[in-house]
Amino acid sequence: MKVSTLNESTLAGLVGVSTRAIRQLGESGVIPHAVRGRYPTTETLRALFKHFRHRRDQRAELVTATVRDRNASAALKELERKAREKELVPMEEAREVVRAYLTPAREAIVSAPAALAARVNPSDPELARLELQDWADNALRKIRDTGDAAE
Repeated sequence: MKVSTLNESTLAGLVGVSTRAIRQLGESGVIPHAVRGRYPTTETLRALFKHFRHRRDQRAELVTATVRDRNASAALKELERKAREKELVPMEEAREVVRAYLTPAREAIVSAPAALAARVNPSDPELARLELQDWADNALRKIRDTGDAAE
């Protein structure tokens, strides 16, 4: 069976590159080497398609990485701007504000069972205190678990 072949200039014209580029692709092993100045058509075209797909994928990865890098740089610059303009609150300062508001609430929940037991059940204030203590413990546990899940 006779194998269809293309000469260097025809192959270069089909692919849209120079004859020098075709020679370089052959020398680098991307496409089969020419035999007496001719390249096996099917094998060469398959190799070229594979090569160009690979180059396209590499360019796409480079573009994606470049966009990701630019987005990260823009985000960093935005954070730096916000820090300069005092739009950001340091984490420790935020924690202190949260503690300032939650500590009195926690103390109220913890002290509620003893303070309310006699009002809730005058005939058995100890039972009321135990039930209220159980409720307070569960409420504080839920609050703590919610905080742990957010971190």
